[in-house]
Amino acid sequence: MRIVHGCIAHGGHLAPNLYAPREIWALDRVRLVGLDHKLRLLEVCATQFKILEAMPAPNSTDNQSIFDHALHNITLSLAESKADLVRPFPNLVPESHPSVHEPTKIERDIVNAVGNNTMGKLTSLAFGFGRTLRKQAVAVVERANSAQFETISKDALGRYAGLLSAFFDQVQFLAIWLDPSYAPPLGLAASFSEEELVRHRAIGHTLEATARREIVLGLAHFLEEILVELVLRDVQSLLLSYLQRLSHALGAFSIDSAITTRPHRAQTT
Repeated sequence: MRIVHGCIAHGGHLAPNLYAPREIWALDRVRLVGLDHKLRLLEVCATQFKILEAMPAPNSTDNQSIFDHALHNITLSLAESKADLVRPFPNLVPESHPSVHEPTKIERDIVNAVGNNTMGKLTSLAFGFGRTLRKQAVAVVERANSAQFETISKDALGRYAGLLSAFFDQVQFLAIWLDPSYAPPLGLAASFSEEELVRHRAIGHTLEATARREIVLGLAHFLEEILVELVLRDVQSLLLSYLQRLSHALGAFSIDSAITTRPHRAQTT
C-alpha cells in the first residue's frame, strides 16, 4: 500500500530495479479494467473505514458493543463489495457455492471463550471471512483482470488517483491498531492530531491478544490482497502505456549501462 501511495505522490520503486514515475497517473486515454467498479469499491471502503476510525476504544461494555457493531457492519460490507466487484464482468465464471465448513479448534476455542453472544458470532463470521479471502483472493484478482479493457480519460484517472491517495492516508490508523508502536511516516503523521494518535494507540493496546484484533487483521488482509493487488495491476498497465508513448515520441532507444553507473568522486587533498 505504501509503495502505491508513494508512486501516486512523487513516484517510487515498485521493485529495486523498477521505478514508476508519478506521470503515469496523468496520462490520457489509457486502457484499464473495470475502473467504475473499483471507484465504487473505493467509495464504499472510504465510508466504512471512516466510521471505524471514529470508534472509541472498546474498554467498557457500551464501547465494546459499539465497536463490535462497527466491525460487523464493515465485515459484511466488504464481503458484499467483493461480490459486487466480481459479478459485473461478463467473462467471469460464476463462483461455486461454498461448502459447509466445520469450525477449526481455534475457532471453537475463541467462540467458547466469549460465549454465545454477539462477539462470538462476530468472531465466527470474521474467521469465515478471512478464510474466504485467503482462498479466493487470487481468483478474484484474476477474474477481474480477465474483463474487457476500457479507455479512461485523464480526468477519470486523476479522480481514481485522488481517491486512492486519500484512502491510503485514511487507513493508516489500521497499522497503529495492529501495532501500537507503529509511527506513521512523516508526511502521513501530519494527518493525525496528537489526541487521535493517543486514541488509536489506546485502541491498539485494547485489541492485543483478542478476537477483535483478528477481525481487524482480516480487514487489513482484504485491503492488501484484493484492493492493493487490483491497483498494482493498474500500475503495471499505466507504466507500460507510459513507456510505449515515450518510445513513440522519441523513437527506439536504449539506456547505456554506463549512464546508470554512479561516477567516482575525485579525491581531494
